[in-house]
Amino acid sequence: MNKARFTETQIISILKETESGMLVKDVCRKHGISNATYYNWKCKYGGKDASDLKHMKEMEAEMSHLKWMSADLALENRVLKDLIEKSSEAVRKKEAVCYLIEEHRLSIQRSCRCVGLARGLLPIVPQRPARMSLLL
Repeated sequence: MNKARFTETQIISILKETESGMLVKDVCRKHGISNATYYNWKCKYGGKDASDLKHMKEMEAEMSHLKWMSADLALENRVLKDLIEKSSEAVRKKEAVCYLIEEHRLSIQRSCRCVGLARGLLPIVPQRPARMSLLL
């Protein structure tokens, strides 16, 4: 993807030029953009200030963080539901942790956290995956 020629603050200042009374075609010629680009920018950035853009960026960053947290919790939820279904096979917490590690490929620490077992109580040494032994 090509790097944008104009930053968002520059785009806002270009849009403000037409608000001050310059003609759209003159502004487009001055900055080397097409009319279509100008009107696309106007749809996206029209009526916004630099502070609004900063706030929008912060909100987007927070939204991506919340999406990541939601996906993380959904994974743990799915794993725990599966563990409940398999509870007859995994009676003890240590067996449950081993099940989560083997079946869902969770880390030891995360598996212990899901089950509610202290990490120090589980003396598991992770085994190498089969494909790793083929590489060695």
